Amino acid sequence: MDIQQLFDRFLALSENKRKGYTESLGLPEPNATQQLEFVAGSPLPPLLAYIYNKVAGTPRQCKREDFIDFIPGFRLIHVNDWSAAYEALKKVHGADWLPLLRDDENGYYAINRTTDEVAITFLDEFAFIDAVSLNATNFLQTLVANYERKVYSVDRFGLLDYDERREGEVAREINPDVDYWMEE
Repeated sequence: MDIQQLFDRFLALSENKRKGYTESLGLPEPNATQQLEFVAGSPLPPLLAYIYNKVAGTPRQCKREDFIDFIPGFRLIHVNDWSAAYEALKKVHGADWLPLLRDDENGYYAINRTTDEVAITFLDEFAFIDAVSLNATNFLQTLVANYERKVYSVDRFGLLDYDERREGEVAREINPDVDYWMEE
C-alpha cells in the first residue's frame, strides 16, 4: 500500500474503534498545504501533504477527550497550530524536521523533509531525536498494524490505549533497522 492508502486505512481503523473520530479531524482548510509549504520554505513530504489535503487535524481545545489522540498520547497537529510547532522544532533540530504529531507538553513525532525518516523527540529532555521509522510508509504500516493486531484498544472511558510490549514487537518487525525499537 502507498502512503494515501495507508493513511486512509489508519483512519478507517481509528473510526472503527472510535465512531466520529475522522469527522473530529475536520475538513481540510483551503490552501492548507500551500500555507504550510510557505512556512516550511519548501514542498511538504508526501505524508504531510496528503494529511492536510484530507483533514485539518485535532484542535488544541478538542471538545471530546476520546478524540484527542491520533495515536496514544499524541494528537495530529491542527493546521492552525502547525507553524508554531514547526518553529519550536526548528529551534532545536533545524529546518529539516517537520512536525506531525504532538503531545500536551514538548513531545513530537516529526518527519524529515530530506530523508523521509520519522522520529520522536521531547524538546525538554536534552533535545534528543530518535528515529522510529526510516520512512513515512513504514511509520504508517506500523500504525495500521497496531490497530490490526490489537495493540491499540479503547479503554473503559473510551480513550485510546495500547499495549507497550506488543507495540515494540510490531514496530521491531516492521522497522528492524531502527534502534529505537530494539529491546533493552
